[in-house]
Amino acid sequence: RLIRQFSPLEKDYCRRASDLLLQYGYDVFDKTANLRGLNSGTIFPDYVVGIDDEFVVTFIGRVNQSLTVRVDRKGRLLLPKFKPIFAAGHSFGEIRREIVARTAAKHLGTEVYVSLGAVRIVKVLVLGEVLDPGRKHLTALSTIVDAIRLGGGIKKTGSTRRIQLQRGDQVFWIDAYDLLFSGVAARDLTLRDGDRVIVPPLGPTYALAGDVKRAGIYEMPEGRRSITVAEALQMSG
Repeated sequence: RLIRQFSPLEKDYCRRASDLLLQYGYDVFDKTANLRGLNSGTIFPDYVVGIDDEFVVTFIGRVNQSLTVRVDRKGRLLLPKFKPIFAAGHSFGEIRREIVARTAAKHLGTEVYVSLGAVRIVKVLVLGEVLDPGRKHLTALSTIVDAIRLGGGIKKTGSTRRIQLQRGDQVFWIDAYDLLFSGVAARDLTLRDGDRVIVPPLGPTYALAGDVKRAGIYEMPEGRRSITVAEALQMSG
């Protein structure tokens, strides 16, 4: 019964190696995706603010007040007694510094704390070798991994190393192995409204079995059809 859950590729490698070998990297995409809970701890300073993002601004000192304000349809943040702050398209860090600077100039003896109370929803199209392709609704804090999880995960016939993010005229290629081994891609993959995430078919593969840390079936790097034994062993740990 277990063998029927294996992909044809896994069955072939298991038969030839006489060992249990599974395709590497797919489990990171198959966890249930939820819209992320929002608090200031989840916001990176380089998060790009957009219309409908909600700011929580708290003044403490000579002025004691807490305000919840959304970025309006013109991209402005309107705080009482402040000139409009044009927030859309600027980073959260930039907006926070602007509010701090204006508070210092206008309200002496007052400290200000800025966080996001809620973020906007973005619509993303997920296509290719995923279980449930189509249009997905996520928060603007979500990443390409979240979008693929919401699409049911990558099928074993799909590539984890050549994932494509199309944003207008720009195209970004994502290698999930970078994320799996080092986490370096985690912050670079936040989504924007209208993004297209495309998972292409699986590329050439190789397998490692026996006395290695991570026995399994691996996909070749982009553009490669061969790999040295040393590179393969490094990949297996």
